Amino acid sequence: MLLRGTLERRELAPQTLPTALSYKSHQELTRIMHAFHGAYARLTLTICSTWLLVLPATGTEYTLKLDAGPYDREQTPVSVGLSLPFELARHAHPTLVTADGARWPAQLVAPESAADAADEEIEVARQLHFILPKLAAGESVTLRLTFPEELEEAPTEYRWNIAVNAHATLSHGDRPVLRYMFHPLDESTPERREQTYKVFHHLFDPSGEFIVTKGPGGQYTHHRGLFFGFNRISYDDHERVDTWHCRGDACLTHEEFLSKESGPVLGSHTLAIDWHGPDKEVFAEETRRLTVYHVPEGQFVEFSSELRSTGPDIRLDGDPQHAGFHFRAANVVAAETSEQTYFLRPDGKGAPNETRNWPDLKSHVNLPWNAMSFVLGDDRFTAVYLDHPQNPKEARFSERAYGRFGSYFEYDLTPDRPLRIRYRLWLQPGELTGEQAAALSHDFVDPPSVTVICADATSSTDNTPPEGFVSLFNGRDLEGWKGLVASPPARAKMSAEELAKKQAEADQQMREHWSVVDGALRYDGQGNSLCTARDYDDFELMVDWKIGPKGDSGIYLRGSPQVQIWDDPIGSGGLYNNQEHPSRPTAAADRPVGEWNTFHLKMVDDRVTVRLNGQLVVDDVVMENYWERDKPIYPTGQIELQHHGNPLWFKNIYLRELNTSDESH
Repeated sequence: MLLRGTLERRELAPQTLPTALSYKSHQELTRIMHAFHGAYARLTLTICSTWLLVLPATGTEYTLKLDAGPYDREQTPVSVGLSLPFELARHAHPTLVTADGARWPAQLVAPESAADAADEEIEVARQLHFILPKLAAGESVTLRLTFPEELEEAPTEYRWNIAVNAHATLSHGDRPVLRYMFHPLDESTPERREQTYKVFHHLFDPSGEFIVTKGPGGQYTHHRGLFFGFNRISYDDHERVDTWHCRGDACLTHEEFLSKESGPVLGSHTLAIDWHGPDKEVFAEETRRLTVYHVPEGQFVEFSSELRSTGPDIRLDGDPQHAGFHFRAANVVAAETSEQTYFLRPDGKGAPNETRNWPDLKSHVNLPWNAMSFVLGDDRFTAVYLDHPQNPKEARFSERAYGRFGSYFEYDLTPDRPLRIRYRLWLQPGELTGEQAAALSHDFVDPPSVTVICADATSSTDNTPPEGFVSLFNGRDLEGWKGLVASPPARAKMSAEELAKKQAEADQQMREHWSVVDGALRYDGQGNSLCTARDYDDFELMVDWKIGPKGDSGIYLRGSPQVQIWDDPIGSGGLYNNQEHPSRPTAAADRPVGEWNTFHLKMVDDRVTVRLNGQLVVDDVVMENYWERDKPIYPTGQIELQHHGNPLWFKNIYLRELNTSDESH
């Protein structure tokens, strides 16, 4: 996708946008996408992987299977990527219904990751969010995802209220939950600069009666609620830029709201924040997302961020007390109750006012979670800090009895290597056990899995080969497949060592762009073709495939192009690259774009026969050697599913090797 006055969909895929555009340019592009497609703008926070489930284009009810996995689940946020017809994607809050009739609120939001987005010309990418009330380890539950006939108002839900150039408050009903403080930088006095030199979030107590986090002033005025920064940043000839204390010209400024979501399950917003250094130059741009889930008896906040260099190579560094992502309780803890603060860690409960800090305790690193229990007035609260294992490591933890805790890491930020982080914070009245904190961590790191058990053309016969055939694709993973390395002539010239090295690189790229979703191969439009791990000579091949509008792909036989797949009035199935022999199909037998099609191919020597959806479209035609025109087609070679820059879907791939001496073939 390129911005050239008009929007084109073939040049640059969405997941490459963060390296091609600044967030300001990307935000302009998402506005155009919104108008062009009538769908919610995609965002560029590629922080965590998820499933993408492709649902059919008709009907208003689907069936999902939720598996608890190895852990007991209770009040667990669950998220799953869906690809929905546009008419259904308009419904922001469908309902999940259990077998016994219980109804769970659900919410559809725009995906957090561009890599999770579907091709919005035929379907709209959405994240389905809901709260799993309770499910024991090893158990599963079947859910019906239902959509109302008409768009309906949500039940009690989150909502945003923005005070311009001051703060944005997220409330659930009338109960405030989270407040984003984004006053513009004011340097009229030292005091005003101190109050406005960085953005941060306040967190309310679960009742919504008061704020439990700290703002400007008090002990260590630079501490602010939920905040993120580093006190030892270096780049170019700047040896120490400090976005923690915001000394000199350093500051963090709010630039714009990129998105906001509100509904019965969650409220979230995504922010563009600039990191300023000497002379107030912007050396890094941050996209920060805060999400609050509606879980009874507590506040459940997820913090995710992507930080990108504007050009220089940047060293992010600091110390446990002055860098990373931290929580700071209200100043009354420091002033009155710090001696009652204690920390609960994976190895047990600490004594009141006893803390651990790296490097004094070198083992205080890489904790999956840490909890701080503190007192505000007459009320005790416990905050649990959850660190995702994909965040940079070594994570060095800090604890302070006056109400601050968190962790930091060192990181080399370059234009080609952004920083992506993800944390969760749980706040509840009273105390909790180590087992409860560990359960929160399990939900974060190893969440329940969700699969669609009736969707699209999938049926109980999927991946069941006809008699005499074998499955090349097992419907579960990429076993038996590899990435593409060059052309057959180029591969033939490589040494064994060179080919092995390039194959390993191709396999790594393959796994980044080809995946298995609901029993089908899905390709995200980037990377390269998918190839069988072994070569074949004469065979019959059956394969189901699906494309979107203007989709373009094909099946390479013996490593050569190709039996054509495309969205064109000519129709699919032709031997597109033939020059001397027929290249077009005899009829257009394609089903409508977005529906599944079936090829039945037969290749004996250099001759190919193709049936598309049961109709003969190529009858015993010679397939020419595209790579070396003066030679016949190769006697053996791999089968390839062709990359052509479009999302693709394949399933039910069956092959029968032929004995050409058998006249029946």
